[in-house]
Amino acid sequence: MDAQVGESSACATALLCGVKANYETVGLDSSARFENCYSSFGAHVPSLINWAQEQGKSTGLVTTTRVTHATPAALYAHTVSRYWEDDGKVPLAARTSCKDIARQLLEDEPGRNIDVILGGGRRHFVPKVIQDPEEPDKEGRRLDGRNLIEEWSRNHRLRNVPAKYVANKEQFENVDPRKVNHLLGLFSYSHMDFDVDRNTNGSGDPSLAEMTIKALRILAKNPEGYFLFVEGGRIDHAHHYNNAYRALDETLTLEEAVRAVMKEVDLSETLLVVTADHSHVLTLGGLATHRGNPIFETTYDPGTPSNPAFRNLSLPFRRNGEREKNYFQSSNLVHSINSYISRMKTRSDSKVSDVDGKPYTTLLYSNGPGYTQPRNILREAGKDSIQTAGVPRAWATHGGEDVPVFAIGPLANVLFSGSIDQSYIPHAISYASCLGHHASRCSRDSTSSNDTMSVPISCPSAEPNSAAISSDVMNDQARNPPTKSGASLELASSRSLTSVLLPLILAILPCSLEGTS
Repeated sequence: MDAQVGESSACATALLCGVKANYETVGLDSSARFENCYSSFGAHVPSLINWAQEQGKSTGLVTTTRVTHATPAALYAHTVSRYWEDDGKVPLAARTSCKDIARQLLEDEPGRNIDVILGGGRRHFVPKVIQDPEEPDKEGRRLDGRNLIEEWSRNHRLRNVPAKYVANKEQFENVDPRKVNHLLGLFSYSHMDFDVDRNTNGSGDPSLAEMTIKALRILAKNPEGYFLFVEGGRIDHAHHYNNAYRALDETLTLEEAVRAVMKEVDLSETLLVVTADHSHVLTLGGLATHRGNPIFETTYDPGTPSNPAFRNLSLPFRRNGEREKNYFQSSNLVHSINSYISRMKTRSDSKVSDVDGKPYTTLLYSNGPGYTQPRNILREAGKDSIQTAGVPRAWATHGGEDVPVFAIGPLANVLFSGSIDQSYIPHAISYASCLGHHASRCSRDSTSSNDTMSVPISCPSAEPNSAAISSDVMNDQARNPPTKSGASLELASSRSLTSVLLPLILAILPCSLEGTS
């Protein structure tokens, strides 16, 4: 509510709770103020997971970020700061009144009732005296001395509930979904590795698709159905670093998860929604660039001979989600370009800048660490390369344009169409699934067979019961959910609900949407 372009926690609150929020707050309405603990009292808002649990559905969250990170936290936490992931981050004066996010996940409702939790972020669940099993040079961050992982396991044992904690791929693969009802997997100290860097051995991490399918098979045992949230969260991080290669590779990783879901579930009774919480400042530039020119490289003629001096202009990446500024060292960006400029000036090439005569990367960011002065030239890109940015920043910002929403399943082509507000999405999902305020809608006595709703689909889709739309992430006014449905009662009362989060920008999606950028 208080920013022109949203950040992840406020956007996630709108997307998952249906209520607009203030910058960097989580699961709270707009009366809450950043880092003001007492302003959170009376400001809590429920999420889709609350609504699903109220109807007896199993629930789960899967992410490649820390499970306490801004976006997944909006499912279960209520905090005035997205950064209060453990008690060490909470100001001393606020610790008795406001819990950290990790404690809320495992102690409070709805977090403690989530059946499957898979992602990264072990450091927020263990005390400082405990070394990380994968990175022994690092230790936990809790100051209260509590080991929340052990407490979670002990509580389930005392209640004779089949539960399992796993920390690597081998342990994960040994989990039998038929025998386990509750699964907690924390696979990394901080964020999970980008998929291109992922250790695929037993001591490494499962893929996003593998985590998603395991979660589905555990949750699907509930005859009342389930709600599953899946986030390809490292797409966002790669964009912050101006690292288009990893951003698009992570997008393909999420696509694998979506394809796996569509093969696993019955789409006649499962609503699958794929969207983003915000966009990024990535754009596709170039004038008369030849078709087929590699998008990770520059706009000049692909027939130009390679110059070894400009190959592999890359930057070292560090693992596990350290601060963005540590990913880049300016010395790595200093390259001699005089010989290349001289050669380019002898060519009549419209695909270079008409100001400085240099080519530029096809994929561009409006701001971020890719800015250099004088401007550098990226000839052949690798996975560690960064794209050109127009304004210098330690990390790139989010964008404010509309993002797409793709939906398939019951009522998808009725509820998801046109340009809508972001906070409308969870209400549409709850309507289709008879959750929250719409729980009674699935009663035959309360639903008329004459109810109708007719809205156009804004983008042709490959599936007959799917839709693609745009979502306005900058609109100040939340929209009310629809009150009528043209689908049959059986479709509306689907037993399962899967929500998949896709943090990417519209420019790299394979479908042009009317009214979006």
